[in-house]
Amino acid sequence: MNKRTLLGGFVSLVFLGLLAYHTDPAKTLEALSRGKYWLLAPGIAIFFTGVWFRALRWHYLLRPLGNITVGRLYPIVIVGYTVNNLLPVRVGEIARSYLVGEKERLSKVAVLGTIAAERLLDGITLLFFAGLAAVLLPIEEPLNGVLKGMALFYLMALTAILVISSSPKRTESLLSTCIKILPSTMRPKARATALLLVSGLRAVSNPYWLGGAAFFSALSWLTEGIFFYFVGLALDINQPISVYLLAMAAANLATSIPSSQAGIGPFEYFCALVLIQFGTSPELATAYALVVHAALIVPIVLVGLFYLWSKHMPWKDITSLSTAPSPAPVNLAIGGEEEGKRGETWNTQS
Repeated sequence: MNKRTLLGGFVSLVFLGLLAYHTDPAKTLEALSRGKYWLLAPGIAIFFTGVWFRALRWHYLLRPLGNITVGRLYPIVIVGYTVNNLLPVRVGEIARSYLVGEKERLSKVAVLGTIAAERLLDGITLLFFAGLAAVLLPIEEPLNGVLKGMALFYLMALTAILVISSSPKRTESLLSTCIKILPSTMRPKARATALLLVSGLRAVSNPYWLGGAAFFSALSWLTEGIFFYFVGLALDINQPISVYLLAMAAANLATSIPSSQAGIGPFEYFCALVLIQFGTSPELATAYALVVHAALIVPIVLVGLFYLWSKHMPWKDITSLSTAPSPAPVNLAIGGEEEGKRGETWNTQS
């Protein structure tokens, strides 16, 4: 067991312990036993529709590197979520960049830049939904302070990415200044890697591509909010949709910093905290948080593992992507032959 797994397990235990301290386990189990779990089926179907919207979002963010169809990206998105749910510190993001880089002959570092833009859009979109909920709901501490802190963080990140991606000359000048702290032998490689990473952010400076990505980001999180609502129906929780949108935003923002596997612990704690603040009993809120997270993890992991098995992709190949210094090409057949003409790239070959 490596240090990352131990750290992830520790974070999970801390937050689950905080949640369990304020609940009666017997009452939580009783709430779980009363669930109408057949109502999860339409919610899960809606969630997978949201994953399709996320693949559409990625399509727009990848446009500066190439015109990759959604049908080719969708299974890779599922594989990425599968790896993220089973391993700590978001190794699935590296797996996604590797798989797209291999299949589409793109720089894996540049593709990783598009995933960084995704994470930025996730945070901004979740804060947007939290803001909508705040118009209708009185948000108390500590949640209010957490949301304000996250808003400041994502505003600073957005400003930095807009500045970096809008001017290649400014970027090169900034990089030249920053890499001076490195030994001279490391500077050429560091500069090349940084420029590739920045090339993956270029969609942010294009209004059409950024608009498309932002639109499908909003749709993807709206569908997840509807999924949260269906889980509430399954457990007979009487809360308005605004509370579920706030719970979705708080739980996912709490897991935006890589820590535990699948965000287990922080997700449950902040999800339950929202429901408790708006009158749901701690035991029922805890049961809800456990069910909603399990329903988000288990189906996509099963689909992702089936996909890996059907494409003859050994799990060990995927999990070694983040550590292999020069990995061999992986034979991953996704979709049909390459469709459409490849868009112009900007020094993105690996």
